[in-house]
Amino acid sequence: PDLAFLLVAEALRAGGWHRQAVHLLEEARLICGENSDAAVRLAYVYAESSSALAAAALFEENSAMRPTLIPAASEQYRIAGHIPDALRLAARIRDEKQRRTQLATIHLQAGAFDTAYTVLQPLISSERLGPQWRYRAAYAAFQAGRLDAATRLLPKDGSASPDTAAGKLREAIAQCRKHPWTCW
Repeated sequence: PDLAFLLVAEALRAGGWHRQAVHLLEEARLICGENSDAAVRLAYVYAESSSALAAAALFEENSAMRPTLIPAASEQYRIAGHIPDALRLAARIRDEKQRRTQLATIHLQAGAFDTAYTVLQPLISSERLGPQWRYRAAYAAFQAGRLDAATRLLPKDGSASPDTAAGKLREAIAQCRKHPWTCW
């Protein structure tokens, strides 16, 4: 019965009938058990329908049997604004790069820029950050008042033109160097 519920629920979800998919998956969860595929699929439908807290709770419930769901649970708690729960689960992510980027995302959202930069430091040192994450690390360093670190993280090849986010950050750094009393 689990597969039949999943197929029908997936068709409902794909058709934009999220509420109906939720009702069907809730019923499937009662019939098939808490740790079924129905519960995981329900978490994804909740996430898609902006019910982040419900999604987070289901992902977390099922993460004991499926540790690969821990990042999804952390992300949904972050989206729901439950920062302590998001941090608690992010700390349990096994992959170091994924754990550190999730922790940094949470700290950036919370405005803890120095902590976000510090969390990313091992990835920066080992050059394991792509351009988007290098920019985020530079932004965190800038907001934390670490202008030299922010400058080192920005592209040096001229790709940070003034109309890009990196270019604007480079300009903000220059302004802060000139007039530090106008920053922070």
